[in-house]
Amino acid sequence: MHSQARSLSSLFRTVSFAMIAALVMMLATVPAWAQNSVPATAVQAAKMPEFASRLAHPVKRPAPLTSPALARARMHRGPLDSNDIYDNGPTNGNTDAWTINFGFIVSDSFNVTGSTATVTGMSFAAWMFPGDTLTSAEVSITSSENGGTSYFDQTVNFTQSACTNNDYGFNVCTQTASFNGPTLNAGTYWVNLQNASVPSGDPAYWDENSGPSLASQNSVGTIPSESFTILGSSTTTTTTSTTYDDYACPSPQPGFHDLRDFSSDAGPSGLAIDTAGKLYGTFANGGSYGAGPAV
Repeated sequence: MHSQARSLSSLFRTVSFAMIAALVMMLATVPAWAQNSVPATAVQAAKMPEFASRLAHPVKRPAPLTSPALARARMHRGPLDSNDIYDNGPTNGNTDAWTINFGFIVSDSFNVTGSTATVTGMSFAAWMFPGDTLTSAEVSITSSENGGTSYFDQTVNFTQSACTNNDYGFNVCTQTASFNGPTLNAGTYWVNLQNASVPSGDPAYWDENSGPSLASQNSVGTIPSESFTILGSSTTTTTTSTTYDDYACPSPQPGFHDLRDFSSDAGPSGLAIDTAGKLYGTFANGGSYGAGPAV
């Protein structure tokens, strides 16, 4: 009996030690900061020791976002470029940015103003930890924030460029992706970013610029809008109306002459020809029983 109890106790200790060892190994493979919860915004992360230690904090205030590429991004471009469907304004880079991985989903609205528009990609400004690169993210286009009718939902590859260090120590970078998106009718839609992939495992953030659109985050609700551009081409269908002039006969050509001038009265509602080559038509008045005279 005692032997059986000792065997069970030994088995329990062995299993416990194995579980503890496995847990220690798992924790050893995850960065220390990743073992803590990731906040919803970059500014919140910058205030946490486990994140702040990864950021560059110059002794004196830097002059952020002054590279030629980002300087151009800070200025609203006015009329859309030929390959833009919607432009939500300039990169801000210093107010805040919202997490687009670790379960966070950020949504922002955009408008299609032409008759139809075909989406071929998007670009947005992202806050990244120094040395990090955003390689891909899940992009979806829906009828409401992170919901409703889904018109597109894929993980796409992004190209990172024009990074400049901001006041919080993050690199603010332009992220651009090309993909075969949907063709949308005129109206309002939402673009949603989530599951951003960063090889280091760090969070990635979508730059806030307080632009004209509506935006939301899945754990917070309504948030200020983000800086982004929807790429693609739009078409505008024009309608034309037919008038009497479209059916008017041209001026007589050489060799032809007028058979009858109707300028002094109302024209016939239609013409018919008999086997003898005579033309007949009806007028609003005149002729027997108001049927109109023969032409």
